[in-house]
Order: sequence, then C-alpha cells, then structure tokens
Amino acid sequence: NRIPFGAAQNVSEHPGGDYNPLFIYGPSGLGKTHLMHAIGNAIVERYPNLKVMCTTSEKFMNLFIESIRKRQGELFRNTFRNINELLDNNKQIVLTSDTMPNDMDQFEERLRSRFQAGYVATMENPDLETRIAILKALVEKENNKNRNLVIDNDAINYVALQFDENIRVLQGAFNKLIGTASLEQRTSSIDLEYTKKTLSDIITTER
Repeated sequence: NRIPFGAAQNVSEHPGGDYNPLFIYGPSGLGKTHLMHAIGNAIVERYPNLKVMCTTSEKFMNLFIESIRKRQGELFRNTFRNINELLDNNKQIVLTSDTMPNDMDQFEERLRSRFQAGYVATMENPDLETRIAILKALVEKENNKNRNLVIDNDAINYVALQFDENIRVLQGAFNKLIGTASLEQRTSSIDLEYTKKTLSDIITTER
C-alpha cells in the first residue's frame, strides 16, 4: 500500500495539486477512511487557514433530503459545491469507495470520468508480514495500558496466517483471543495451543 500512502502524503502537502481528485479504492476494512482522515488532519496542521470537510454519502444524502424538506436548497448548494466547480477552483477532493468509478453504473458518465480524472489509488489486503506487525503493535498497545499480555510468536504468526481477509477481521480475532484469555486469567501465557482452541469456532479452514 505504498502507492496510496504516497498519494495521500502528496495531497496533504500539496492540496489541489496533481492528485485531484484522489480516489481511494479498496474492499471494506483496509483503512481507506483512516487514510482519508489522516490527509485531512495533516492539511489542517500544515495549512491552518484552509477548511476541511469530511462527510459520508449517507450523511450527504440526508442533508440533501432535509434541505428539500425545509426549502434550504441554496444553503445546501453553498455547503457542498458542484464537483466541477470545486475542481475548477483547485479545491482538493478525496473520495473513498469499495467500488471502482467505472463500475458505478448509477452515476452519470460525466461524474464517473471526473472521479477517474485525478488519481485512483488501490488499497490491497495486507501481506503476512504486515499482519504480523499489526498484531505485535496491538499487543504493545495493550501492554501500554498496563496489561501483562504475553503472546508467543507462534501464536501471533498463527493468527496472522488464519485471518487474511482484512484488518477488521484480524483485529476481531485478536480481541476475541485476549478477551477470552482475560476472562480465564491467561493473558500472561497465551501460547499456540491455547490460541488454536480459543479461535477454533471462528476458523472455517485452518491454514
């Protein structure tokens, strides 16, 4: 994921530049929203005079319906300018989606082509090495809370190997493991055998 990360860094340093709009594509649970928030936070920190807005498609639609109901169309238009107008005025746009622009059949071709006109960055599932690093970071985070959490490397590698769909699923497995260990007062000695037993009900095919 170095490419989407690099594109995000470029946008945070040069908003309204070469990567506009930046379209971040990938399946659910890979960190697209985290990356988008990181861009916004970095821009606010680097350019405190700029305004940053982050919204979901659901919230956008609800506000649109509410503006019609209250007859506040002009206020809505002033809040969310037309995409072409934003781009023409070098306003940075970042979009995240689990659907590629060319597969968005419900949108007009004019919008789909605009989404693709900037840069489309694809988020990929983390590889085994990255998943192991994520789990070790989660262990460190737990220990920073003054928990005596000790997990064997074999146990960590096992969890990373079994749960490769996305980061949310990986973190869910980790939470189940340490949650169960906490209830059974086993947090200081989580080995491979205990990990296999604890996670057996959520593993369909063992790798």
